[in-house]
Amino acid sequence: MAVANYLTTSALHEIVRYRHDSEFSGDGVRYRGAVRKHPYDAKKFLLITSPLEEGSHFYEFRMTDVVHGRDVSQTVTEDGETIQIVEVTVRKGSFGIEMKPFEVR
Repeated sequence: MAVANYLTTSALHEIVRYRHDSEFSGDGVRYRGAVRKHPYDAKKFLLITSPLEEGSHFYEFRMTDVVHGRDVSQTVTEDGETIQIVEVTVRKGSFGIEMKPFEVR
């Protein structure tokens, strides 16, 4: 598993539409960031917390653990790339993985 595969995955636009429930009760934990496709597992996604900052960490969650999602903002990079920032609410008690890439020196 190459770390570069995690950092260069494509945007995932389906996450917000996937679980936008009108009867959402609020029983979950909110996370904000840019949502990306998981490089190896279609049932999971990555959430990059600060996509424009160096050293940003990211989370890995299962799609089925998302109970709510909404668009927060859009940011445009110097290269003209648009980055969608979303807020996803993940069901309490579910499991995720927090990853922080670093270079060994």
